[in-house]
Amino acid sequence: MSPLINALNNILVRRIALNPEFESILLPGLSRQKILQITQHIPWQIPEELIQLYEWRNGMNRHAYENFIPCFEFESIEYAIDINNRDYYDNWLPIMNCDGNAHLIVMLGDNTDLSPIWCRDLELGVYEQCFDSLTTMFQTIEVCFDRNLYLWNDIPEHLERLNYEHYCQIHKENNPNSAPMRNFYV
Repeated sequence: MSPLINALNNILVRRIALNPEFESILLPGLSRQKILQITQHIPWQIPEELIQLYEWRNGMNRHAYENFIPCFEFESIEYAIDINNRDYYDNWLPIMNCDGNAHLIVMLGDNTDLSPIWCRDLELGVYEQCFDSLTTMFQTIEVCFDRNLYLWNDIPEHLERLNYEHYCQIHKENNPNSAPMRNFYV
């Protein structure tokens, strides 16, 4: 099992422990062949990490209104492609969405093993690399769950982050080449 899938599985166990209904809003994963078919028209190579992510699960039910990590919903590959199409095939795919205002995006390019994750919020003028890779992003989130930095808030139903300073320490340990996401996102 890859480090990415291991981190995702551990996060899923912790999310279900916080909210048992969470698993039912995740969409089933897609086959590698289906992912490559869906992304075949993109002029950039699809990183192996992204393929693994969408083999694991294909985002969340768009009508669930629940976040995967604080603030951000996990988007299906079809939705990511649709958003990418609106920007005329720029070299990124939005895998996470924060209220339609901000996205966590996978940068596409020549490296098909690892791709940095950027936070893009045009409304607030944020466009910065926030994780070294998809794997380190989910490993960072996994550690945050392990250290009880996330809690479930019943009203409104969403996942919240505790202790931004502790998050920044965890982030730096796992992502030495990236800035932590800003406080208003996590």
